[in-house]
Amino acid sequence: MKQLNFFILLVVAVFCCSTSNAQITVSPWQIHEGKEGTIDFVTKFHGDPDAYQKASIPSATDGGWGTAPTDANGKVNINRRSSLRCNQQLDFTYFQTSVNIPENSRVDKFTVSYNQADDGARVYIFNSANPQGAFDAAADLQYNKKNTGNVDLKSFVKKGEVNRVVIVQFDDCGGGNTLNGINIEVNGELIEVAKDPGQALHFNGTGDYVQLGEVLPKGANYTKEAWVKFESLKQYPNILSSGPSALWIEGTLAAMNNGLGKKLKSPNKIELNKWMHVAVTWDGTTMVLYENGREAARSTDQPAYGGGEIQMGKWPTANNTFFNGEMDEVRIWDYARSAEQISGNKDCELSGKEKGLVAYYQFNQGIAGGDNKNIDKLESTPVGKAGNLKNFARTGMSSNFILTGQARKNCPAESMTPSVDPNWKQMPGAAKQVIAGGTKVFVIGTDDRLYEWNFKTKAWVNAGRTVNSAAVDMNNSIWTVEGTTIMRYKDGAWTKMPGAAKRVIAGGTKVFVIGTDDQLYEWNFKTDNNWTRAGVFPVSAAVDMNNSIWIVEGTTIRRYKDGAWNTMPGAAKQVFAGGTKVFVIGTDDQLYEWNFKTDNNWTRAGVYPVSAAVDVNNTIWTVEGTTIKSMYSLN
Repeated sequence: MKQLNFFILLVVAVFCCSTSNAQITVSPWQIHEGKEGTIDFVTKFHGDPDAYQKASIPSATDGGWGTAPTDANGKVNINRRSSLRCNQQLDFTYFQTSVNIPENSRVDKFTVSYNQADDGARVYIFNSANPQGAFDAAADLQYNKKNTGNVDLKSFVKKGEVNRVVIVQFDDCGGGNTLNGINIEVNGELIEVAKDPGQALHFNGTGDYVQLGEVLPKGANYTKEAWVKFESLKQYPNILSSGPSALWIEGTLAAMNNGLGKKLKSPNKIELNKWMHVAVTWDGTTMVLYENGREAARSTDQPAYGGGEIQMGKWPTANNTFFNGEMDEVRIWDYARSAEQISGNKDCELSGKEKGLVAYYQFNQGIAGGDNKNIDKLESTPVGKAGNLKNFARTGMSSNFILTGQARKNCPAESMTPSVDPNWKQMPGAAKQVIAGGTKVFVIGTDDRLYEWNFKTKAWVNAGRTVNSAAVDMNNSIWTVEGTTIMRYKDGAWTKMPGAAKRVIAGGTKVFVIGTDDQLYEWNFKTDNNWTRAGVFPVSAAVDMNNSIWIVEGTTIRRYKDGAWNTMPGAAKQVFAGGTKVFVIGTDDQLYEWNFKTDNNWTRAGVYPVSAAVDVNNTIWTVEGTTIKSMYSLN
């Protein structure tokens, strides 16, 4: 694939602002892989605009949209291998965002730019005036057209509403497919993408609510939890309530299991216009209320759960109970979750596949603040029944889907049950990193020197090298990066290897480096004298026992298996592999193990390392701070 290593501006003149640009918002970019697959089509040159006749832009609410991968700076980033026949095949990728321009805004210039892209890209603008999408071919990005010029698109943009902006990008040649950085500027000022990856549902407090049906059977144990932001506390606003069992506000947070049961109330005052997390659990004996992950009240004098239809934002038996404000991340479980589980996962978006989760509402559907009148169901992702949206306006910023303004972490998906305490042992010494491979374990000490663990004497032995990265391959050869120099210890001698790198990785039968250009390179053991570019730009990489390659790009976890890259659940800072295991350090700094049995989720290990490794015996080694820990017994 060809790359545009220059900064291309698509300048769009629109209205102009009496309000500041801070009031103009850009929602997080979403990505859609398209439904066309690889298309046979002859292009005359890279970025040929004739290709767009083969594009089919998915609707804004199509289920194929997902959060676009980003780099460490939060910019949209894809960098993929491509095997297309050059100028004979096409592969489309779609990106969308919502740009909310208030009615009283003046926007002189609206700019869309790419830091790096290939081979072609076109900007479409959708709104009430252009329901089918408007574009100007003069603004198309083409690989061999470096100067797109200033393009006036003000007649396509509508103020006072949400404008849907779609980028149709296509690849027309093998090698690689790249798009990095989609920037929107207004009047020359960059409009930062909202940091919240999702949406919330706004309730007007006068009649809108969601009908969920009978989610829990009579007599069930349960957990009900949600993020809420109250705009008013008039009367008795309900959060998640059935006829006999309610979670609501009566001056403070309150809950009960039966309409005639005793009320359990929190002593804490509710703050208006401020997000808070609320939860109630019932284990058949004890009811516990939580606020922001902390226990607020408990009682043991509640009757059994009475069942019935659950409603979100209203108590089914009364009309003076409407919720006024915003809700996000609503979850219902069929068991009483622990304080650790509630506190540890309240800030995370879940995979939806967690054990015991029977309903999960994220509100990431429709267009935030846009026209959503065609949506009458609230999706439950991916478990539980869809809810019925009752009496919602579904347009504008009230009684509709809106941006939350409350950031949720994209934590690694997990079973929600911490793994069994492995009885971690503190090992001697202090380190920055731990490395395992072949039959060896090393650390890079706080003095930057490499030390090997002696399993007989149970002590560290100085290897005599000052390094910033190290790995051990299947043959017990030691690879290091010293500065940017790559070295290998084999057959009793150290040898300087070709290339320059930041980090070295070994696993399965492979050795990789992350080069000084941030690309991943694989060592060619057949020639034993050169590196082959892998076509990706990871911040971390690992190779498992099956020779599958795992990488972290930005915070996105990807795996190369059976000839294809796949995005894995969760978000991480680092990935490690060894023995039969794969781990990541999540964006919450916790260690998570991949579940190979289900091959679809991570399990929390209950530790917070800065580095981790797994040896040939499946023993886990970590560095926490500078403390070295292991499941290995010193006895």
